Amino acid sequence: MNKNQISTSTGKKGPFLYHPEKMNVKIWRYLDLPKLIAFLEKKELFLCRVDKLNDSYEGTVPIQSNSYSEAIYSGEVNDFIEKNLVAFRKAARKIMYINCWHMGDDESEAMWKLYCGDNFGVALQSTYATLYNTVKDKNDYYLGCVQYIDYLSDCLPSGNIWQPFFYKRKAFKHEQEVRLLYHQKDLMTVKKFFPIFEPGTIGNTLVVSPTKLINSIYVSPFAPTWYYDVIHSVLEKYSQSIKIKWSNMRLPPNYYN
Repeated sequence: MNKNQISTSTGKKGPFLYHPEKMNVKIWRYLDLPKLIAFLEKKELFLCRVDKLNDSYEGTVPIQSNSYSEAIYSGEVNDFIEKNLVAFRKAARKIMYINCWHMGDDESEAMWKLYCGDNFGVALQSTYATLYNTVKDKNDYYLGCVQYIDYLSDCLPSGNIWQPFFYKRKAFKHEQEVRLLYHQKDLMTVKKFFPIFEPGTIGNTLVVSPTKLINSIYVSPFAPTWYYDVIHSVLEKYSQSIKIKWSNMRLPPNYYN
């Protein structure tokens, strides 16, 4: 577990979540101009269905989890669990939705390049506490810090259906991800004591207040000057009081003592 994170086991939010020690730590969402306009116009956060994300490991478990199951169960019981658990986990990916943020007090050059390309894009800056307070009373929404483990040698702690969605491989540790998860429970029914899932839509949305959620909007350090003016015009059009800033990475280097 990251030393800057602590676990929580409060109420319905479950023991599988990890929150930062400093709840007012900054979080960032890097996105392009069309996504910014959609966010401001619709006043919604977009959550992508898990099986549509690029990482095929999303919602899966480490290899060691197979050995753990075999150590507890044997014979036909283990065969039944193995067969149905695989189907269960694959199906669960189609009713879980994720919205991702980067956690850190500073901007990330890697995140700028990864999500905004070479020249364009913006970063929405909020705090963990603000996003937490936005969803804490909403049913079936879960917010936590992603934990990074070795999927060849580590095991997940015993948990529940949501636990695997808050773990990723160590190769993604640079993302320092804060994850908002939505579980669309109305797509799940039980047949012969086993849950059956109906695939949900490709994406889901959560209505928010942009002015309450976002502290500032940072313009990519690699963008041309006119791009800042475009972002400023977009904010004026939607009557947003959110502050707009150039990325701190755009500051010129200092050659003096």
